[in-house]
Amino acid sequence: MWTITYETVYQHQDKVDDVKIGMTSLAILCDKHTIPICSATTVGFAALMSWAGYLNEQGIACYVFMALSAFVELLVTDIDKPRQCIQFFLHTPTVGNLILAGLVVDAVAHRVVEGIPL
Repeated sequence: MWTITYETVYQHQDKVDDVKIGMTSLAILCDKHTIPICSATTVGFAALMSWAGYLNEQGIACYVFMALSAFVELLVTDIDKPRQCIQFFLHTPTVGNLILAGLVVDAVAHRVVEGIPL
């Protein structure tokens, strides 16, 4: 689901040229509804990641970092500005890094609370 989000935003950088040559894409299909649609796929991504965290008995830190990772970039990107679409795409590794940070912080917090040596 996250792939749909970042790829759709990325496609907006050249949607004008795509229309000129008759190419179709999710960016063209979604058009002005891109942010709500990408928000929905982001919510789906966050829900699936949260479910995985729940099944793995993750703590609150994991969920906080997941929420941050999912929405921060999407909320500040203007899909009508190609440079911002490219930046959004290039910052997608940050999503994975924030999720990893949440897992690490959660694991460390769990070990500290349980008295398990790091």
